[in-house]
Amino acid sequence: MVVLITLLIVASLLVIVLLILAFRKGIFKKAIFWTKWWGTELEGAENLQKANSSIRLIKKQNWVDGPDGEKYDVSTGVLRHIPDRETLEALGYVESKFVTWDKKKFQTKSLGHPIQSVKTAELIRKGNTSGVYAVIENQRRWVPNPETLAAINRNFGEVKRLSDDEFNKFSQGVSLVDASKWSINTLKK
Repeated sequence: MVVLITLLIVASLLVIVLLILAFRKGIFKKAIFWTKWWGTELEGAENLQKANSSIRLIKKQNWVDGPDGEKYDVSTGVLRHIPDRETLEALGYVESKFVTWDKKKFQTKSLGHPIQSVKTAELIRKGNTSGVYAVIENQRRWVPNPETLAAINRNFGEVKRLSDDEFNKFSQGVSLVDASKWSINTLKK
């Protein structure tokens, strides 16, 4: 009986040591992933990919249909107008996640500056690389393909080549959503 208890204790300690070593090596880093991201708790390797995707997961109360029929983002605490359908789609807003506020509730929030339209964003690339980025609110956001560039009513002739230093002045933002994933089909225009 004493031998059995001793073996169980040794086996338990061995398992604990192996788990500690595995965590130190990062083996479970993707398997056990917990984070708070825009109010949604994500766990697991599958959700790690979702967290890195271009579609933002945001609580419904952060996206508002105003009494004026326009759409607003209130995730920063102020009403920020979303200027056009292309910006709404390209930045990953989801139509079904908007909630309608009446005039009284709408007036409890301050009006902030509007979200910059993807249609007016500066288009850049780093040196001779092929990746195109839209600069929106001082962040460079990767444009995933030519179809998305066309869907935001832009073309390659508008892209500026920047030096490494100029390019790196812009922080990396979330990629634009591929136009093939938009809720409206802009590719048939």
